[in-house]
Amino acid sequence: MVGPRACIWIVEDDPDIVELITHFLGREGFSVRSFARGQALLSAITEGLPELFLIDLTLPDLDGIELTRRVRASCDRPVILVTGRGAVKDRVTGLDAGADDYIVKPFDLAELSARIRSNLRRTEASGSSLPDEQRLDGFTLNSLVGTLSFKDNTIDLTEKEAAILGYLANNPNRVIPRDEMYLYLSGRNWDGVDRSLDVYLCRIRNKMHGLNPRYNGIKTIRGVGYKLTK
Repeated sequence: MVGPRACIWIVEDDPDIVELITHFLGREGFSVRSFARGQALLSAITEGLPELFLIDLTLPDLDGIELTRRVRASCDRPVILVTGRGAVKDRVTGLDAGADDYIVKPFDLAELSARIRSNLRRTEASGSSLPDEQRLDGFTLNSLVGTLSFKDNTIDLTEKEAAILGYLANNPNRVIPRDEMYLYLSGRNWDGVDRSLDVYLCRIRNKMHGLNPRYNGIKTIRGVGYKLTK
């Protein structure tokens, strides 16, 4: 949901920042719920989910990176990490932990809103133009329900994993440039830093290998992109 009343959960212990963001996003048509502690957010996840998480890197009880990992283990909703650290290493660590995007303090509220909308659009678009069911080398990918099957065994895929594998399967034996894949998933070009796609591909390979240890059909073409061979 990109339009009015999409729900955003904010984890931030500074009440002034929370008030500022909540007021602005409310004017932009979003519904906002805030948490001052990471554990409070994790408890709330058991009762329901927002459309997007906005997580501060520095929290009193949980490091934002660890909180992102726990959120990602529970669901596949977009996570934007808010960081006051400008180092590339910190941004890469956050993206490796499962964050979809990041924004560095101090930030412009209009940019924050634009990043939120971009991530929500990507979530809606992921896999929307692909067949609900695809077959590849004995595997059956069901993007509609997010499952991958091989013979009598079936495993679950996250929304992003299903979208990535579906896009590769829809373009067999073609090298997919990294920029093209990022554009498909997020609506923006690769920034040269974000390694989240590599993390997701590693997870996909591991899951496919778990179903069929002989499978090695997803190739990384160094300096170019990725290819699924059939």
